[in-house]
Amino acid sequence: KVSCYGKESTRDIKEASVETVKSHFEQYLQYAIDHGEVKILHDGKCVARIISEDNAEGILAATLIHPSNKNQNSK
Repeated sequence: KVSCYGKESTRDIKEASVETVKSHFEQYLQYAIDHGEVKILHDGKCVARIISEDNAEGILAATLIHPSNKNQNSK
């Protein structure tokens, strides 16, 4: 699995390319609402995430607890 911030999650996360998400945005948005998260990949690297409002606080807290994880993929 590709990690946006260097740490894997145990949640059910779907991954898709930018092009696929653009073509099927409503489906991926609904997946994020139902399951929590969609990672968007460009050239095999995670560049963005669609996160449901219900899961946003937990993800933000995890990022704040481990701030060094945020910069790991920018290398």
